Amino acid sequence: AGVATAVAVDPVRTQNVFASFLSDGLYRSTNAGDSWTASRSGLPATASIPAIAPSRTDRSVISIAVSAPNAQDRGISISTNSGSDWSFRGALSTQGELRSLAVDGSALYAGATDGLYISSNSGVSWTRASGATEGKAVRSIAIHGETPAYIFAGTSSGIYRSANSGQDWLAFPAGPFDLSVDQLHFDARNETTLYAATIGSGLYRCNLAPVISGDDSLVFPDVPVGS
Repeated sequence: AGVATAVAVDPVRTQNVFASFLSDGLYRSTNAGDSWTASRSGLPATASIPAIAPSRTDRSVISIAVSAPNAQDRGISISTNSGSDWSFRGALSTQGELRSLAVDGSALYAGATDGLYISSNSGVSWTRASGATEGKAVRSIAIHGETPAYIFAGTSSGIYRSANSGQDWLAFPAGPFDLSVDQLHFDARNETTLYAATIGSGLYRCNLAPVISGDDSLVFPDVPVGS
């Protein structure tokens, strides 16, 4: 199948798994990976899929970032039938390449190599986030499940945090402060713990309980858990 570019497990129906490949497109499995079928109906033939984001609340809705040579094909496609077919929602005007995607209802957050983009209407239109994330490659985005106004972006120069659904961003004073962060994930059993995978400097873990409770006056210790 070639080089894998993204993989995602449906958080509601965990037997549903999606995987994309650089030269072979998007596939889905409905039996936890025992077998796979192509999931390309409605997608441009030349599209690559760098990010996949199943909905946390609607088990039939899946969003994907679509990267394509033609600018009009570059943006977000959404499936409302668990990946049987896809509908392109709107082009995303970025000079960079799409790298990451996160979804909270109709709010979408797309990371690109030139910054972070936000849509409030399921990808029909987009605005570029201003401030701290501008010009930075946003490689990963994590939304806190219980308090979705808190969003964390892993970038080419550390982690940034928004407490108001992406309107404002600040450098996060914990974890790999100035490192290149490739992946961000909350602990599925305890969403006060955030994991950050860096490029070349290992894996970090941080306790976010004081942040989510509203105390921004502290600098939280990071705990490296690998190298």
